[in-house]
Amino acid sequence: MTNTFKLARDQLKRNLAAEYNKENPDVPTDKVGSTDKTGKRVFGFIEEAFRQIQSTEKDTVHPDEREKLNRHLALYGDQRYQACLLSLNTAKRIVHHLSLVADWTFGPADRDHHLARLREEDRKCEKSTLLQHRAQQKFLRMMDAPAKTTRKLVCELSTIYFQAILEQLKAQYAIYKHECELQEEFRFFAAALIQSRFDELRSSADSDTIEFIAETYRILKNEGRYDVAAVRNLNYQAMEHSLKHLENRLAQQRKRLESVERAIFMIERMVGELERIAQATEPSEPPEPPKTTDEKEAAPDDEGPRRMARFDRVRVRGRISKGR
Repeated sequence: MTNTFKLARDQLKRNLAAEYNKENPDVPTDKVGSTDKTGKRVFGFIEEAFRQIQSTEKDTVHPDEREKLNRHLALYGDQRYQACLLSLNTAKRIVHHLSLVADWTFGPADRDHHLARLREEDRKCEKSTLLQHRAQQKFLRMMDAPAKTTRKLVCELSTIYFQAILEQLKAQYAIYKHECELQEEFRFFAAALIQSRFDELRSSADSDTIEFIAETYRILKNEGRYDVAAVRNLNYQAMEHSLKHLENRLAQQRKRLESVERAIFMIERMVGELERIAQATEPSEPPEPPKTTDEKEAAPDDEGPRRMARFDRVRVRGRISKGR
């Protein structure tokens, strides 16, 4: 068995043991799977299913990559979903902020397009999270009923479980990628704002314009709060530094994207092997499989060449602060 598949097998058993312990606190986690009453039969069939995966398959995964995969597999479904929600919220924040600018290449149609994409990505992530939870609950019920447990049922349910993780990772990838696109758009916008009219706008008497500058700074620094009164103390160097902060976050997010993409590739391969083994195992009454879709992520529309914002005016919550 390749180390990659062994890693997935061990993580599945750890996750099930942790969940079983939550419902049966009198059974220590390290004792789960040690007797028939605590899932020994289920754990045994999991071991057997993964042993059947072709041991001759070459494991091309670097040890560092296996550690990253381990981190992906170790996340419970709701933990990954929470990470996706943070990314979605950042993306929505950028969309709403950019839509306030009158002379930027981000109009109402762009706002509605991105918000619709974000809603669909959220829906897919939520759905896959629910599928993983359901598969996990079926495992726990099976552990409580060893007499009804069969090799084929365990193999099929393992396939469903990792398929749900795979779909969740695909949704996470789409969300992270979308956030990167919007952060890049925002970086371009903020750089133009700093270079053109920052000094003029920060000294404006219009409270909405000051709040706009404050929110621009908050997004650049990834902060939830920033005292509006302190905006007038911001200087060009502080804004440039906050822009560098965003660029560093973008670089880190791209690395996370690469990590998720590699995890998707490895788990896709594993799911294919599990499906092959399930089909070759003797028939039994299978668990009801969840319905899944193979919808491909829609590629973002080509928005054509960008144009630099003139910043002749900045529209903030319906008001217009005129430029010089």
